[in-house]
Amino acid sequence: MLYPTELRAQPLFRSYYARLRVGGKLIRKSLKTDVLSVAKLRLADLDKEERRRAESTDAAARGEMTVGDAVEIRK
Repeated sequence: MLYPTELRAQPLFRSYYARLRVGGKLIRKSLKTDVLSVAKLRLADLDKEERRRAESTDAAARGEMTVGDAVEIRK
């Protein structure tokens, strides 16, 4: 069973990776830490950022984007 956000540990290096499913796409990124408490915080931040990015991309596809939104995507 896949949950919307997961933490995975790679035993060899003991670093944490995020697996997120946003907008039907699977995103896997390193959280660049070996501390579980830090990984949980970064996972929440990454999830929030990816969902914001997907939402702004959807707005562009629907033609509801403002100039400010386009500048944010470009950054």
